[in-house]
Amino acid sequence: YTLGKGIQTQSSEKPHDLYDVEPSYQLQCDWKENMKIHLKNGEEIIFNVFSATLGYSREHVLIYSSSKTTQDFIRCIIETFRRLGGTTQTILTDNMSAVVTVKGRQKKIHPQINQLMKDLNTDLKLCKAKTPQTKGKDENSNKFVKWIYPYDYSLESEEELIHTIENVICSQCNRQINSSTRMPPSKLFQKEKDYLQPLPNKILLESYLAEHTVSTVPPTLLIQYKGCRYSVPQQYINKRVDIYQIENRLYIYHNKNLVTIHTLTQQSVNYKEEHYKKALETTIRNKDV
Repeated sequence: YTLGKGIQTQSSEKPHDLYDVEPSYQLQCDWKENMKIHLKNGEEIIFNVFSATLGYSREHVLIYSSSKTTQDFIRCIIETFRRLGGTTQTILTDNMSAVVTVKGRQKKIHPQINQLMKDLNTDLKLCKAKTPQTKGKDENSNKFVKWIYPYDYSLESEEELIHTIENVICSQCNRQINSSTRMPPSKLFQKEKDYLQPLPNKILLESYLAEHTVSTVPPTLLIQYKGCRYSVPQQYINKRVDIYQIENRLYIYHNKNLVTIHTLTQQSVNYKEEHYKKALETTIRNKDV
């Protein structure tokens, strides 16, 4: 059998193509599900990572998510393309329940997903069942997600976990030399990004992200949402943040980076312990100076 270009095998197993694609043609994506890590105080956090990989450069995007709903998929796809600075011609993913409903041999893509693909000018392609090799480039990126486990019991907060995944580990992924291209993804991405399709209108994209509001963080650290107040880290005081409600969760972003997640409550004030402690430490330090 011939695999890709000039690669021969006589294995009895069914071969699959080691193919490459043109710049901007394809984005492969998947979930790394139900991961667990402990903070320094022993608190266990169960989470998922949305991992996406460009087919040409192998540039990776990793996004923290507490759940895997259709709205989460939409949010992560939009955020991925925002970070990349453009869209691809196709998206390749598996038959995840957030994307399709499967009844016997029939697969139906959720209407919201279909409409999003039209607005992104992108075709959604589904992997054949039991053929994960067709999405192998992103399966490889999932290996990098395991780099989070050495941080077990060493991180202070969920925000630090988010930063470690989306910035530290993702950056390491994109600097690592790829065994197929023999180049770091970040270097090839400098070429591929010029071929990406332009992003749709910003207002159109934000229409997919329910309950989007913008707020400036006051000195109290508490932004207001539906009559209740929720805390953010103190470094965002006087900065504008974007607030999205997805189901019963509040996702707060600054400059496209996810900075904290709150569960919606009926309490008038909702401080995260780590936000309050760090602000208190700063206040005490300033009084001692």
